[in-house]
Amino acid sequence: MSATGGANVTINWAQPGPNGRPIASALIRIDNAGPWVSVSASGSYAFPADYSTSHTIDARAVDKEGHLGDIASLSKTSDAKPPPHVFLSKWGNANGQPNCVGTPCQFIQVNWENMPNGSYLLQFQDTRSGSWGAFGAGDRSITMSGSGSNQTQAYYGYQGQPIRILFNGAPSDVLTW
Repeated sequence: MSATGGANVTINWAQPGPNGRPIASALIRIDNAGPWVSVSASGSYAFPADYSTSHTIDARAVDKEGHLGDIASLSKTSDAKPPPHVFLSKWGNANGQPNCVGTPCQFIQVNWENMPNGSYLLQFQDTRSGSWGAFGAGDRSITMSGSGSNQTQAYYGYQGQPIRILFNGAPSDVLTW
């Protein structure tokens, strides 16, 4: 028996050696709940699970005469929820915006994954002054939830410069313009 985790928990079992008696099927039970379920002697079963929850499967072999083998148990904790991830990309042409001339001048898109639902204050930063500091894009708030993106009206044009945002004080991935 083995188990894998994630947003689902998958259990796998394999037919044991016959040990003198041919195995006909198996019985499984999840989390000591409900009745035993008859399944094939080898197989797998996936069921949805919340992140970071523990589940137990009990399994027992059934031979051709209907005799039950000992109960084998295995516990598995599903994976932890992935951490929030925020990263930037370029979109559109921002030429014509104040102080923005040339081919590297584009708008900034904010992208996110695994974000708790909420309003986030974005602070745009670059390193032109030698350390991370705000640039002319100004602060703004956006709502983020799950995975998505927002094509902001903030723009940038200093080719080769690293930029990032702080979202409620946490840094995004760095994008080299």
